[in-house]
Formats: sequence, structure tokens, C-alpha cells
Amino acid sequence: MKNKFNNNQKIILIGIAAVFIMFLLYNLFFSPFQQCKKAASKRYTDPNYVILYCKSLGGS
Repeated sequence: MKNKFNNNQKIILIGIAAVFIMFLLYNLFFSPFQQCKKAASKRYTDPNYVILYCKSLGGS
């Protein structure tokens, strides 16, 4: 059987997958807004207030 992808195409696909995974990790865990929500949720109990508090500080 013939290989569907050669080595250069595999490297390109791995690179695209790595960039996509890094984008998801940043948006879900490491963005300033998410860090603000995580820290504020330890201090305040109302989740709606936490979101408004972080948005008022300039989050998106």
C-alpha cells in the first residue's frame, strides 16, 4: 500500500494541529480573562458578578 502523506505533509499537519491546540489552551485556560475569572471566583460566590467584574477590568 502506498502512504497517503509524505514526511513534509505530515510535518505540516502536525504543525497545524499544534497551533490549533495552543489556540484552544490559551482561550480556555491561560487568557487574562480566564485567569481573572478563576481568581475572582475564589473571592466571590456569584458567577454572574464574577463575569461582570472581569469584564469591567477590560476582559472580553
